[in-house]
Amino acid sequence: MAPVTVRLFLACCAVTAVFGCATPGPVTAPKVAIASAPSAPKRLDAEAQAVADAAAESARPTDASGTWDWLYRGATQQGDVRIEQEEWHLQQEGSTLSGFFYRQVLMLSSDQRPFTCNGMLGFAINTRVSLVGELSGGRVSLREVGIDTDKNPCDDGRRELYSYEGQLRGDSLVLKLPVGQEQHLVRRVPRVAGQSMMGIGPERGESTRADAVLPLAGVWEWQFRGADPDGDLHVEREEWHLSETGNEISGYYVRLLERRRSSGVFPCNNNGVIQGSTRYVVRGHRFGNKVSLAEVDYQTTPGACENGARRLEQYQGTLHPEGTLVLSWTGGSQTLRRKP
Repeated sequence: MAPVTVRLFLACCAVTAVFGCATPGPVTAPKVAIASAPSAPKRLDAEAQAVADAAAESARPTDASGTWDWLYRGATQQGDVRIEQEEWHLQQEGSTLSGFFYRQVLMLSSDQRPFTCNGMLGFAINTRVSLVGELSGGRVSLREVGIDTDKNPCDDGRRELYSYEGQLRGDSLVLKLPVGQEQHLVRRVPRVAGQSMMGIGPERGESTRADAVLPLAGVWEWQFRGADPDGDLHVEREEWHLSETGNEISGYYVRLLERRRSSGVFPCNNNGVIQGSTRYVVRGHRFGNKVSLAEVDYQTTPGACENGARRLEQYQGTLHPEGTLVLSWTGGSQTLRRKP
């Protein structure tokens, strides 16, 4: 009987939402009822509403300043997972725009075969792109003027500079590339200084600056203790060792698992206790106090109950002033606490 980890047990209780784009169906002519002349008041009301909507849209202040997010998740022709994430930082002075965006492309092997470029089960390519542009009404024109890419054996470093044309509507920015591709950026809503995540009041130990960047480097701990449906006791501990250079994150964590049978023994080792450890290599990127991490490789400790199979996870997280790092993954979430 192979050991069942708590992550898999918790993942069974999670519901994964799958989003897709429905293909529009054929357009059919509306049925025409035999009746009296069209209702003029309704038509006038509709026209008046359209004029009012257009006036409200034009009266809305057009300001592109702020932080914008974009995320894509898909698969390559080989079936490997591809995740692209961008964080745009734009500043507007009059009609002139300037700024930059961070871009991370994360590749994860889906068949447990390592990539030839680095011999690991995943890799991340991080890029910083400088921007200039103009805003006229709601029309946006942006062009890339510089690119900085981290050295990476899985990236040849070749990339052309792009120009974008788009439309700004409130907190939505739709950009189009000359090749016909389109991406939809969403403005990140800043948290008011001194307000907690629930909007009630200041968080304990929170800085008065809402945008204060918190340190990430160091050792973080997580532990769990509980019982599965069979009554077996699960104890899991993780110790994360993270370092950062600029906005890049690297490190590893060791995950210790202990499972104790309430009665009897496990068939795999003829013992009432299973113990194991796994060391995961992680890479990632930080955007202010937002963190994006991915497991790119792992090593397991050999054992009678160990089959060596693991699924690499991706994490999105947030640093909090009280010394916690909250990570979300496909099976749920966990809170890491900085080790004293």
